[in-house]
Amino acid sequence: MNRPVLPILIQGQGAARRIATDKGQWVAGERETSILKTQRASEFHYRQIVETAQEGIWVIDANAATTFANQAMADMLACSLDSLIGRSLFEFIAIWQHDITIKRLAQRRLGESDRSVRHYRRQDGGDLWAHVAANPLYDEDGRYIGALAMFTDLTEQRRTEAALRASEERFRRMFYGSPFGKAIVTPELLISDVNDTLLKGLGYKLEELLGLPLSAITHPEDVDADLEQAKQLFRGEIDAYRLNKRYIRRDGSMLLGRLTASVVRDDYGLPLYGIGAIEDVTEKEAIAEALADRESRLRLAMEAADLVTWDYDVVAGVCESSDHYYGITDGQRHAASQGAENDTEGFWLLVHPDDRRLLQPQALAAVASSDGSFVVDFRFGPSDRPPRWVHSRGRVVRDNRGEVVRVMGVGIDFTARRLAEQRRLDAQLMYRRTIEASSDPFIAFDADLNIVGINRAAERAFGWAEGELEGRPAAGLLPDVSFDRLAEQLSAAAGADASCADWSPFAGSSSGAACSSGADSLGPDSAGAPFETEACRRDGSRFPAEISMVAIETDGRPSYHAFVRDITERKSTEQALARLALTDTLTGLPNRALLMDRITASVARLDRAENSFVAVVFVDLDRFKLVNDSMSHQAGDRYLSVLAQRLTNAMPPGALVGRLGGDEFLVVAEDLRHEWQVSALAEHITRCIGAPLSIDGQQLRPSASLGISLARNRGASAEGLVADADLAMYRGKEQGGGRVEVFHTTMRENALARIRLEGELRGAIEAGHLSVYFQPIAAADSAIVGVEALARWFHPERGLISPCDFVPLAERTGLIAALDDYVLRTACREAAAWRQHRPDLYVSVNISSYQLADPQLPLRIGRILAQNGLPAEALCLEITESALITDPDAAVAVLQSLVQLGVRIAVDDYGTGYSSLQYLRRFPVQLLKLDQSFVAGLAEGNPQDRAILASSIDLAHALGLKAIAEGVESVQQLVLLHEMGCDLMQGFLWSQPLSVEDATTFLGCPSRIE
Repeated sequence: MNRPVLPILIQGQGAARRIATDKGQWVAGERETSILKTQRASEFHYRQIVETAQEGIWVIDANAATTFANQAMADMLACSLDSLIGRSLFEFIAIWQHDITIKRLAQRRLGESDRSVRHYRRQDGGDLWAHVAANPLYDEDGRYIGALAMFTDLTEQRRTEAALRASEERFRRMFYGSPFGKAIVTPELLISDVNDTLLKGLGYKLEELLGLPLSAITHPEDVDADLEQAKQLFRGEIDAYRLNKRYIRRDGSMLLGRLTASVVRDDYGLPLYGIGAIEDVTEKEAIAEALADRESRLRLAMEAADLVTWDYDVVAGVCESSDHYYGITDGQRHAASQGAENDTEGFWLLVHPDDRRLLQPQALAAVASSDGSFVVDFRFGPSDRPPRWVHSRGRVVRDNRGEVVRVMGVGIDFTARRLAEQRRLDAQLMYRRTIEASSDPFIAFDADLNIVGINRAAERAFGWAEGELEGRPAAGLLPDVSFDRLAEQLSAAAGADASCADWSPFAGSSSGAACSSGADSLGPDSAGAPFETEACRRDGSRFPAEISMVAIETDGRPSYHAFVRDITERKSTEQALARLALTDTLTGLPNRALLMDRITASVARLDRAENSFVAVVFVDLDRFKLVNDSMSHQAGDRYLSVLAQRLTNAMPPGALVGRLGGDEFLVVAEDLRHEWQVSALAEHITRCIGAPLSIDGQQLRPSASLGISLARNRGASAEGLVADADLAMYRGKEQGGGRVEVFHTTMRENALARIRLEGELRGAIEAGHLSVYFQPIAAADSAIVGVEALARWFHPERGLISPCDFVPLAERTGLIAALDDYVLRTACREAAAWRQHRPDLYVSVNISSYQLADPQLPLRIGRILAQNGLPAEALCLEITESALITDPDAAVAVLQSLVQLGVRIAVDDYGTGYSSLQYLRRFPVQLLKLDQSFVAGLAEGNPQDRAILASSIDLAHALGLKAIAEGVESVQQLVLLHEMGCDLMQGFLWSQPLSVEDATTFLGCPSRIE
C-alpha cells in the first residue's frame, strides 16, 4: 500500500528507521545501505519544500492536535511556529463552526478528502479565510493517524469582494434610493437608466425612457447649453458641470431641475457612462421668485425714497438693518473680513468709528425729546473708501424703569448733498492750486480782453513777469487771434451758464476781476473749441500753441481764462509720423499706403495720354525664409535692405518701387507705350536682384518671382491691379520660382476655382465624404503582409479628383491635419478589424511634412491607436524626403517620440528628393520606399534605373533598413527586384487600390456587413 512521504518526513528520521526495521529492510550503524541514504536525502528535500512553501501546511493527529505546520501556516494564524505545535484545531475555529468541523473530521476518519473555503480565527483575533484541501493520514499499518491540509489565504480576496459588494450596494442605494432624480447616459448621450424619483417627477415609465436621447426630455431652449457641456464632459475637457434646465414631463408640463453631471471613466481614461443628479426646484424656485419679487418691490420702494431702517434691541444686543444699508459694494464682505460674525457686528463695524458713540442708547436718549424722538447724522461704510452720510430720525423706547431697551430709526442717505456743499467750498482752492500747478501757461483776461493774471508756467513760456503784463492787451501774447469774434462766441456761451459769485484765481490783483464758482461755472457751453495759433514771446520769437479758452461771468460781465500749450514737439512728431505713415521703416521705401495712392493717381491720368498704360510689378523674393531661418532675422533685414537699394537705383524715370511687407516689393511704372518696355523693366529688375551679394560672410545669389498686371483705362482699381499681379507672381512660384508672369484673366478664374475647391474639400473632410482605399503590400514571396491607405475624393460633379490636386491644396490651406487624421482613423479602424483574421497585417499611412512640425502628433496618433485597438507596431507612417529637411530638429523630436511609441517610419519616394545619407543616418527610420519611376525603368531594361534600385536596396540593408519597391506591375519586375534582395513590394501586379469592402474580400477576411 503506497503512503505519502510527508508523514514519514514529519515523524522524523528515528521513526523512519523503526518502520524500516520492522519490515526487515534496513540495518543500523555502519552497515546502513544506500537505500537509507536515498531516503534521508528525499526527506531533506521534502522538508525544504514544505518549509519554504507559500501555502500553509497544517497536520493534526487523530485528536485534532497540531503535530506539524510550516512557517506560512503559522503566519496565517498570527502565531509563532513553536506555539502552534500541540494546540487543538478547535482553538482557531469559532464556536458556531465546531459542529461542522467535527463532521469534517469524521469524514477524514472514513478516508474522505475535502476541498472547501473555510473561516478561522487568528490568534490576534482577526479573521482568516482560506481555501483548504484536506486529506486523511495513515500509518504504515493503514490506521488513521490524523489529517493534512493545504491552506491558500483568501482573506484579502474576500475583503476586496466584500468591499466591492458594499460599494455596489451603496451605489444602488444612492442611485435608486436617492431623494433626487438620477439618470445614467451613454457616451452617445442616450438614456440607459433612471431612478424612481426622476420617473415619478417626469411621469414616465422606465421602458419609455430607455434608449431615448437626452434631448428628448429637455426643453428645446435648453438643449444646446446642456448638450455642449455634456460633450465637453465626455471629451474630458471638464470634470463636471452644474446647470439649471427645464425638463419636459410626459404630460407636456415643465419641471425645473438643478442638474449636477459627472462622468465615470475606465482605467484608460475613456468614458464609460455619465451620471446626472436632478433636484426638482420647480416649487422652490416659484416660492423664491415670489419672495424675491415682494422683497424687490419693497426694496425698490425704499430705495426710490432713499430710505433706510435700523432697529437696535439693546437688551439682546441685536441690531437689524435694511438691505439698503448694505447697498455699499462689498459692505458685508468687508465687515466679515474685519471679524464680524453676524449682521449686528457688521452694522457696527460699518458705522464710522468716530460716530459710533452718537448711536449709543445713552447718547441718543440724551438728545431725544420728551416723546423719545431724536435726529442724528452719522457716517456709514467700509473704512477703506469714502463713507456715506446718513440723516436719521428715530425714537428711543424705555421700559417701566426708564431704561432704554430699544432704538428704532429711519434714515435717508444725504451724502450727495453733504459732499456737494463741501465741494463748493473746496472748488476755489482746488482751481487756484490746479492753475498754479499746471505745466501749461494760463492767462486770465477781463471783459476788455486785457491781461489780469498769469501763472508761473506762463512766466517761463513768455518771458514776462506777472506784474509786467497786467493791463496789457491779449494781442501782445496772441497776436494772430481774432479776439473780437472769439469774445462774441464765448460771451454768448457764458451767458447761458450759471452766474458766478466774486472770486478769482488771481484775487488781490489790481484788476479786481473775480468769479465765484470756479470750476463749477465752466460748463461745456462756455468753453470754445481748442484752436491752434502762434504765441509771441517777450523777445519777439514765436512758437506754435494750442489755445483753450473759457468764458465766465463776473458781476454780469464776461471774463476769460485761457490755457496755452506749447505744441512745438507735437508738430514735429506729427510731421515725423506723417512721413512714417507712408514709409517702410526697414528699407525707407514707400509703403503700401503710398503705393496704392500712386497707382490710383497713375490710373486716373490714363485718359489724358492716349495709348499709354500703367504697369504694376509684384516682386516676391525666392527662398527668403531660408535666409531668415539659416542665418538670422537680422541678416534677413540686411538682405532686404540691400535688395531694396538695388531696386531703387534700378528704377527708370516714371517708376516707383515700394515695399508691401515681408519679402514683397511693388513697382509702379506709368506712361508706358509699348509692351517691350514692360519686358525690359522686368528683365532689368530680375538682373538687378540676381547679382551676387555677401551677408555676414555668406555668398548669396538672390532671385525673385515677378507678376505683372497692366491698366489701360481709368476703370482699374489699385487693389485689383495689385491682386492681379499677385496672382501672376503666384503662378510663377508654382512653376518653380525665378519666373516672370503677366496676368491673364484665366489666372483669376483658376484662383476662384481653387477657392471653390478648397471650400468643397473642407466640406468633404468635415462631412466624412472622402474615401480611403487600400493597396496591398507583399513580401518577397508575394505573401500579403500589409496595406497602404490612400485618400480618394469622389466629387459629386467632377468625379474622381487626383490626390496630386487636393493634397497640396489641403497643405496650403491648413486642412492637411484634418485630412491626415481622417485617413489615419479610418486606416487604424479597418486594420484593427482585419488583424482579427490576419494578425501579422500592418497598415501604412502617409503623413504630410506639415504634421512633423507639430509636437502633439505622437499624442494624437497614440490616442487614435488606443481608440481603435490597434497596436503601434501595426502602423507604419510614410514621410517624404522633403519633409525631413523642412525643419530637421523638430522632425527628429517628433519621429523619435513616434518610434518610442512603437510606430514604424518609412521614407517615401526615395530617390526623387534630396536623397541625403546624412538624413537617413540621423532620422529614426526603418523602411526605405523606392520611387516607382525607377521600378518602371526595369521593364524597359534601363541599366541606370536598375543600378539605382540595386544600390538603394544595398544601402537600405547596410543601414539596417528594409526596402520597399512601389509600382510593380509585371512578373519581370518582380523577379529582378527579388534578385536584388528587395524586402517588400506593392503595385498593380497584386492589386490596384481597393475600397474597404474589396480589400476585405482580397485579404480573405469575413465581411462585416454580413
